Amino acid sequence: MDRKKNIENKKNHIGFFISALHGGGAERVFVILANEFAERGYIVDLVLIRKKGPYLKDVMEKVNIIDLNVSGVLKSLFPLIQYLRIKNPDILISTLNRVNLVAIAAKIISHCFVKLIIRQANCFTSLSNRKTKLLGRFLYHREDAIVAISDGVKKNLMETFKLSEQKIKVIYNPVFRTSILKDSKKEVDHPFFKEKGYKVILGVGRLEKQKNFSLLIKAFNKVREARKVRLIICGEGKQREELEDLIQEQGLENDISMPGFVDNPYAYMAKADVFVLSSLYEGFGNVLVEAMACGTPVVSTDCPSGPSEIIEKGKYGKLVPINDINSLAEAILETLDHPLDKMLLQKRAKYFSVEKSVKKYQDLLNECIEK
Repeated sequence: MDRKKNIENKKNHIGFFISALHGGGAERVFVILANEFAERGYIVDLVLIRKKGPYLKDVMEKVNIIDLNVSGVLKSLFPLIQYLRIKNPDILISTLNRVNLVAIAAKIISHCFVKLIIRQANCFTSLSNRKTKLLGRFLYHREDAIVAISDGVKKNLMETFKLSEQKIKVIYNPVFRTSILKDSKKEVDHPFFKEKGYKVILGVGRLEKQKNFSLLIKAFNKVREARKVRLIICGEGKQREELEDLIQEQGLENDISMPGFVDNPYAYMAKADVFVLSSLYEGFGNVLVEAMACGTPVVSTDCPSGPSEIIEKGKYGKLVPINDINSLAEAILETLDHPLDKMLLQKRAKYFSVEKSVKKYQDLLNECIEK
């Protein structure tokens, strides 16, 4: 029996390959996709370089968690090859730059009949690792398909690696789901939401250089001169100490709170008066959609790429230049004074639904298997 007929007589077997399930957008997306495909009757493996991270608890029992149990991305190459040879999935989907490179190498070395889809979650920028970009130029022609999570990421891939437009499919992240609305209504035990007369500004993301929270802190200091405001930044990362030093330097210890990673950021979003994304670059910007789903007005840097597509060039929120403190402060003030309608924002967020995204992934999987 040939491979195609064999595939038709069984449930398709998908492996989702990622480093771990820390609190990032790519990790959340892979948990959502793994759960959704398992619900639809697929055999699903969630292949982790290391079985750790707060999103582990969100993985459904129907999903098989495969722990490669190694300490780094490069060390996962041969365990991944072994996984491909033993489990023999029909499709392997990977995400994040170095993980993608390992997935391509594993497919080449293993000689397994597996279709490989790499999901590109960010643009390659001047901040990107040079070695990763060099390897990408050699390897980013060996997969079966590429998913770019925004038009901006697609354009960046074509320019960086000279890839054909036909090979790259844009599929927006599966962000909007009814559970966000349910979680957004839960209580939040944070003193800033209890202070009468104060508006709350919110940022959510890893405390890393990419997210540029130092810009948000400096802009907040200017907003504070004109309004009674507080700032909450939810997330954890390597820049915590640096950001805490900046807060202290500007005398903002009583006005800014950094509670770390929170299990339910949607409750914070729903109660905030404005949500701000201050990034230097993004692939998409899930948190913007999540905040809009909660009915919260948004302000974002016009960074590559994603925010401009989500907000439709300013139709659904303010867009400001990267690293422009004054413009960001002015946009926050304007949004506080003239917030967009909650229903309008939620309607836009629904455009980026789980159902729509999963359907596009299903179509792509079918195309790859039929080749």
